Amino acid sequence: MFTQLWQEIAQLPQRDGISPADLLGLSEPLSLALRHMLQEGTMSLSRFAQELRLDPVQSGQLAQLLESKGYIIMVVPPGAGDAVYRVNLSRLRGRTVPLNF
Repeated sequence: MFTQLWQEIAQLPQRDGISPADLLGLSEPLSLALRHMLQEGTMSLSRFAQELRLDPVQSGQLAQLLESKGYIIMVVPPGAGDAVYRVNLSRLRGRTVPLNF
């Protein structure tokens, strides 16, 4: 499972954030984990590991790769809390509609 997810993430394009629709193109375990992360706001590495059914070391490697691709962001809460991850949502781009439409 780890190798398959690593290969999938490695092939993803570099992004400055994603839209919720981008999650639909991912494999089920990864898509589900990122959708839960999006719904919950943030997710700890141990929870991410549970979602993917992997150990924390492997999940940490996948999280670092996802972060390098621009899909998630590591957030360090104030105080002595452990780092958590959140989905890196892209900004909505305005569309210009021609006046003679």
